[in-house]
Amino acid sequence: MRIHWRSYATILVKYLKPQQAKVTLLIGLLFASTGLQLLSPRIIGNFIDNVTSGAAMPTLVRLALFFLGVALLGYLVKLAETYVSEDVGWTATNALRTDLTNHCLQLDLAFHNAHTPGELIERVDGDVSQLAHFFAQLVVQVLGQVLLMIGILVVLCFEAWQIGFAFTLFAVTALFILLRLRNFATQQMKDEREASAALFGFLEERLGGTEDLRANGATAYTM
Repeated sequence: MRIHWRSYATILVKYLKPQQAKVTLLIGLLFASTGLQLLSPRIIGNFIDNVTSGAAMPTLVRLALFFLGVALLGYLVKLAETYVSEDVGWTATNALRTDLTNHCLQLDLAFHNAHTPGELIERVDGDVSQLAHFFAQLVVQVLGQVLLMIGILVVLCFEAWQIGFAFTLFAVTALFILLRLRNFATQQMKDEREASAALFGFLEERLGGTEDLRANGATAYTM
């Protein structure tokens, strides 16, 4: 069953809304990190221009120190960005775990007879942990890299529009191909999570029934 992207957006807004301050801070850190990454090459370019033009040593030292300061600040911003994204991701998914647990406890006995406790645990905790990891990676890597790519393309267009246009065309083409290929990975990921849930359900049942299995000599059969 396909779920419309608006359903995902609704869920995302529901669990991120209580963390508006942190989300705003995270967005600010993303833009700051991108700006610092775009600034570093400009400083290096300025340094090279000053070297080739025979600038005085104090000027070169100031540029070098400025570059080191920007690089250090960039690492600190990236560290803060990673911390905040993990914090937001885990806080949101912990709330989702609570809601899922409450939902499972209210389901009828027919559902629980068809699904083992181990399977439900893997769904509530394992799947949601994957969501937390995905959210953190999405913000820090995907969105961060998209912002950086846009910034690089803008800078290239100002430096030499022909090169900027060529790289923009390449980026759009690559993005189109990736979007077309994502459906293949989606089904594989879905199958992997279902297999993991079935495995944990099997393990929970067998470990929970260890006394009966050993009493009846069924350990080898279970293995």
